[in-house]
Amino acid sequence: MIRVHFFGCFADEFGSSRELDVSNLKVADLIRLLNIKDVYMVAVNGELADTERCLTDGDEVAFMPKVGGG
Repeated sequence: MIRVHFFGCFADEFGSSRELDVSNLKVADLIRLLNIKDVYMVAVNGELADTERCLTDGDEVAFMPKVGGG
């Protein structure tokens, strides 16, 4: 089981967090599974991670979207 946290517009779409019964996936696989678009940053267990990072049971993943302003 992993816990996924969503921020910004991702939280609007998916809620602030959810638990998923997946493991042995890469971050990129999780992004595809959830159909998340325009990810700016990903953190795994509080540390920035790239999309090739392998996830294991108990991990916490956070997705942060691109933000706009002006």
